[in-house]
Amino acid sequence: MYKYQTRFLILVMLIQLPCLGMVSTNVPLTHWSYDAIETISDAGFIHSDLLSTKPFSRLEMARLLIEARENMDPNTGGDSLYVGLLERLEVEFTYERERLSEGGNGHSGSFVKPLEDPYLRYVHTDKAPDYENQQGDLYSSGSNVRAGLATRGQITNRAAFYLHPEYESPSSQSSVELIEGYGKVAVGPVAVELGRDSMWWGPGGHGSMLMSTNAEPFTMLKIANDQPIVLPGILRFLGPMRGVFFLTELESNRTIPNAKLTGVRLDFKLTPNLEVGLNRTIMFGGQGNAPIGMKDYLQIFWPTNIQGEENQLAGFDWSWRLPLPSYVPARSVKLYGEWVGEDAAGFHQYRPLFGIKFIDLFRDGGKTDLRLEYVKTHVGRYPTTFYQHGIFTSGYTYEGRVIGHHVGTGARDMFAHLTHWLNPTLRVGLSFDRWESLLTSPRPQTDQTGMDLLWFGPKNMQVQAQYRYEFKQDQTPYGDNHILDMRVGFRF
Repeated sequence: MYKYQTRFLILVMLIQLPCLGMVSTNVPLTHWSYDAIETISDAGFIHSDLLSTKPFSRLEMARLLIEARENMDPNTGGDSLYVGLLERLEVEFTYERERLSEGGNGHSGSFVKPLEDPYLRYVHTDKAPDYENQQGDLYSSGSNVRAGLATRGQITNRAAFYLHPEYESPSSQSSVELIEGYGKVAVGPVAVELGRDSMWWGPGGHGSMLMSTNAEPFTMLKIANDQPIVLPGILRFLGPMRGVFFLTELESNRTIPNAKLTGVRLDFKLTPNLEVGLNRTIMFGGQGNAPIGMKDYLQIFWPTNIQGEENQLAGFDWSWRLPLPSYVPARSVKLYGEWVGEDAAGFHQYRPLFGIKFIDLFRDGGKTDLRLEYVKTHVGRYPTTFYQHGIFTSGYTYEGRVIGHHVGTGARDMFAHLTHWLNPTLRVGLSFDRWESLLTSPRPQTDQTGMDLLWFGPKNMQVQAQYRYEFKQDQTPYGDNHILDMRVGFRF
């Protein structure tokens, strides 16, 4: 499978396809708009979205809003939630929607927005938690404060930049960190990005097998078509497509210092309800390993272990939404999953993630959704195979955290999340998660029960809050932990 993924990607990159020729900054993966656009898409109002490849550019988010508006009847009272969310998104991405509608001709000037989305975040925890999908952020026991903002700018339609600094104050020290910061330029049909940014590959809501926000953002070179394209000729049946390539260098404080990590992803919307993705990542090089030149670098994508030293992972994912008949108490159901192999010599070393999402549960106008998700990384006779490697013994990690699913190696995780919109400005949720290591007996286990809230307040204020209670069994230290996480942001 490796071979055909990579050959197809190279074919795509060589085809010079027409495009809008415009570029914009990315929507941060922590932004509320991802959940909102998924809610609208799950209702069937968007057909060309590729939700499993993130981040979206601001222009891509605006394109999806235009499509949703064309497919939505604003006079349908039963869809008032979707109309309300769409209107809020349209305000957020007004500038980008106007750029698209005018082909960039009316909004081709340069600008700098020095202050965007300032926020204040407070996290209190009894014990230092292993908090997943936090872009590598680590929290101390007691009080933790985060305060940040974004600065972004546009240089005509061809270049853009983004900066996201954050002040961090755990109980022991304070510092200012650059969470994300990059520049982007349009080169033919693709956007070339250089700098620090996060990625998420796959349809999972609680984790992703190959690329997630569990580790710190990479400082990387990334090449991608921000907006979907349709391949010519007989390949048109594949539908809208996005491709992503990246190359980064990992940290020096690991067993193979400064190892390189590279990856590719292809994402297709075969039908309005079916999305399929192909992934590949390769760890290579680093101090102590023989250098790999350009010829060897291209060769490992076929795949070939040039010196027997590469750590290769690959897999595919899918998301399939099925509308349900009227007598079923849900509008539709979305089945999704990933199947990923670690140095995959055979399918017995592939590990799964499966999920199901019940959309518009009880048919109450889209207010209630239920997500169930399961992942397992234990590999039969080779229980510590996943995310591990004989040479790169630091594993599939960056700065000490797993790049893929936070569950780690030799474990399984079961997750449930119920959300309900009380109105278009207030959403509440209940969640449960059980993590279990399968490597020892007795098996260490952590149960987490949580409540969360999202509120769009007056004067462009946004409040996010989460409370989590976790109880650890057969682990050291034993016992329970309470985590309170509150964030207040503003839109300017």
